[in-house]
Amino acid sequence: MGKFGLLLFLLFLTLPLTGCGGGIDGGSVEGEAPPSQEQLDKPSSAADLKAKLNEIAESGVGGSALSGVQPFIDELKSSDAALAESLTKDFQALSQQTEPAKIKSGAKAMAAKL
Repeated sequence: MGKFGLLLFLLFLTLPLTGCGGGIDGGSVEGEAPPSQEQLDKPSSAADLKAKLNEIAESGVGGSALSGVQPFIDELKSSDAALAESLTKDFQALSQQTEPAKIKSGAKAMAAKL
């Protein structure tokens, strides 16, 4: 049991040191900041915005669920100013709603414009 016991002891001693890390570099790029929550929430196309609005229309939840919508509308101004203006007005009204039924109908109306 002497050598076997010593081997087991050393094995159990080294287990906490090895950990479950993600490889040599841990999977991150040095000097590069992770994306902010706004960047993660920001839709990248009209289809993404429509999908996000449809999710809101299904859930009827406003508040933080609306994050990322306004920056996309702002980007849309360069390609379709009239649509962006219309969506901005609708979004301002939607942001003020607290009733799930009104949130659903507002988000559906905005998605239908896309």
